[in-house]
Amino acid sequence: MALAWARDEAIATAGRITICHAGPPPAGGSTMDALTLADPPLARAVHDVRQRIGGERVDLWLADGDPAGLIAEAAETAAADLVVVGPPLHGGTRSTAARTAGTCRRPVVIVRPGQDEPRLPFAGHVVAALGGGPCDARVADFAVRYAAVHHLPVAAVHVSAEGPGDFWFDEDTLETHFAVEPPQIATLARVLEPLRIRHPHVPVRLCVLAGSASARLVVATAAARLVVVGRRHHRPLTPALGGTSGALVRNGVPPVVVVPSA
Repeated sequence: MALAWARDEAIATAGRITICHAGPPPAGGSTMDALTLADPPLARAVHDVRQRIGGERVDLWLADGDPAGLIAEAAETAAADLVVVGPPLHGGTRSTAARTAGTCRRPVVIVRPGQDEPRLPFAGHVVAALGGGPCDARVADFAVRYAAVHHLPVAAVHVSAEGPGDFWFDEDTLETHFAVEPPQIATLARVLEPLRIRHPHVPVRLCVLAGSASARLVVATAAARLVVVGRRHHRPLTPALGGTSGALVRNGVPPVVVVPSA
């Protein structure tokens, strides 16, 4: 699933893929021979990806060690724009996916199949989860750039425990769904304004939800195409993600991108 998502993203962006496998280094022969012996299904998937996008755009990285550390090292070596991993098993905080998202210095997407339900909120949108912190600009930038490449609308969402209800404003149709504009809408607009100038064809909806950020976002984004959330700190010693980003990594339905702070 993760490799198929990465393949489609590489096709859309004309990018390259580095495929990581943690295990003993090959004793002899080619890297592909070693992968065929270690993981035949993955070797077949690698062959299929090379057939689809060209072998010169697919690299293999085989090394022994902790998978999360291996992924982070490969991402730095390749100067990766994005790291793609599968979902954590049983929602575990110590899974490879959760530890990678908690420590990697590159944006990490945790790929799940998602839920195709057009009646749910934010169906088909790229959701930028903005919390009013230093990561907001990077989260919004990633979300809008991804939406521009894939021709999708963006929903910039802030969840406030003090809000009286749910509000949203569509910047393209100027459609409003509230009587009094909450102050968080103006904050979202300021974050999105420079991106709207650079990507004027991306539809944007500004949304303020009431309640717990973790609980509301997990439920409200179930049918989104992608959810983008920030990670405030690099966590070399405490890799487990907490708060909203941790909840979305462990329990979210669609693919979730965790964007680290600068």
